[in-house]
Order: sequence, then C-alpha cells, then structure tokens
Amino acid sequence: MRGAAIILVLAIAAVAAWEWTSPERTVGKLRDAAAAGDTAALNDVVAFDSVRDNLKLDTRDQLERIVGADAGAIASLGVIFGDAQVGEAIDALVSPAGVAMLTRGRVDPDADLAIDRTGLNTFVVELDRGDGATTPLEFRRHGFGWQLVRIRVESWPGM
Repeated sequence: MRGAAIILVLAIAAVAAWEWTSPERTVGKLRDAAAAGDTAALNDVVAFDSVRDNLKLDTRDQLERIVGADAGAIASLGVIFGDAQVGEAIDALVSPAGVAMLTRGRVDPDADLAIDRTGLNTFVVELDRGDGATTPLEFRRHGFGWQLVRIRVESWPGM
C-alpha cells in the first residue's frame, strides 16, 4: 500500500511539473518554428483564425480611437476603407507562411521572455520589440497544450 501511495505522489508531482513548465515549452516551440520558418510547427502553436480575428478587432478599435468619436462623415468613411485594407493585409500576413516569411532570420533564440500566468487557462508573454517596449502575446490552453490566440495591438507604437 505504501508503494502505491509513493507512486501516486510521484505521478502527481510529475504532472504538476509538466503543467508548470508547459508555457515555457510552448514559447520555445513558437520561437524555434518562427526562426526556422517551419509552417507546420507554427500551425500547431498558433490559432491563426483567433489571432486574425483579434487583430482585426483591435485594429478597428485603434482606428476609431485615432479618428475620434466626433469625426465627421469623411473621417468615418476613411475608417471603414482603412479597416477593409487592414483586414486584407492581416488575412495575408497572419498565416503560417506569412509569419514564417516575416520572422525568418529576425527571431532571437536567446531572447529572455517574461511569462505571466493570467489564469489556469491563459498566459501572456511580453515580447521585447528592441525599442524598450514590448508586445504582449496571449496564449490559451488548447487540449493538453497551448496556442497563441492574440497579439495585443494596444501596445504597438504610434497607436
């Protein structure tokens, strides 16, 4: 009976350790896939539909904030056309091939990334942009692993 209890405790400790380190492993997979331009691996770690949808919503919000609530009809029309153009660009670039193209040769595998656990099913990584600012990347649990679901636009320069 004592042997079974020891095995159970060891199993629980192993699962807890695996769970605690899984965000770091996921970020490592994302970094390695981006550096290598590995579209199949990127597809496993990034929920591209969610990232595209969130980027479109965040960008639309940013455009509306820039123009302002008191904007006239021409400015509002500009937001509509700008939103459509940005949406097309997001669709083209936020794909495994687009991310691989954009990041190839630009990912520092030794960069230190801060992981902030924001809940049992979410964590955020602050990606250093090199200008003293960061871009938050939001991950959510997906099965037994994690996927990137959002790149927060509100922290981008000029927005």
